[in-house]
Amino acid sequence: MDYKSLQHLLFLNREKLFNNQQGVDFKRFSNKLGYREKTPFIGFIGRSYEVEPIRVLILGKANAPSKDRHYKIDLEIYAKAQIFKNASINLRENYRNYAKVYSQRAFKSWHICKYQNAFLNATHLSSESIAYANILPFRYEGDPKKYSKQAYTISFENFTNKLINIIKPNLIIPLGVRLDQEIIKHISLEYKCEISPGISRNNGDKGWGIQDQSRAGIKSAIRAYEELKS
Repeated sequence: MDYKSLQHLLFLNREKLFNNQQGVDFKRFSNKLGYREKTPFIGFIGRSYEVEPIRVLILGKANAPSKDRHYKIDLEIYAKAQIFKNASINLRENYRNYAKVYSQRAFKSWHICKYQNAFLNATHLSSESIAYANILPFRYEGDPKKYSKQAYTISFENFTNKLINIIKPNLIIPLGVRLDQEIIKHISLEYKCEISPGISRNNGDKGWGIQDQSRAGIKSAIRAYEELKS
């Protein structure tokens, strides 16, 4: 893994990329955590991801604004991100310390991870076997596609395509109905990668239950993984 290129993604400037850009409602970018919100989420990569025969990236839209119950975890995430950003040596170790907060604390409290967990249970994988990221690397209130039509274009050009080409997944699982079409529209890769149909999500991802409309997308992701594995 090219951890130096991964580190470079932490230097993305939110204001420069999105403020005063036509088609972007910049007021919807979260400022709940103050200056820390300017630090991008550069993705979670599990410990065993690099050696998996089929590398899986679960790709969402954007992190929602921080909730009060997640406040301490979010502060810890930003602190670890800054350490990795400022590191000149031991890049892998510093990234792993950043990722560890997600695997051991954050994912356990995110209801959106119920879709990920359903896929993991069916394929006998763990969260340490996969990668997780968002198209938009900064916290945003609402659906970026709805309120900021150019946000995906800007994100793919400056972040998402770079991240995907660094970690090179064999399969991308989109967390969002028809999100696969947005990914196909914007993606630019240096290699071949499968993209499963988007997984429909219930409103607000409340609770740990999975609604019926989400199951088709989860089954498609499982089927795509098994086909690549065979």
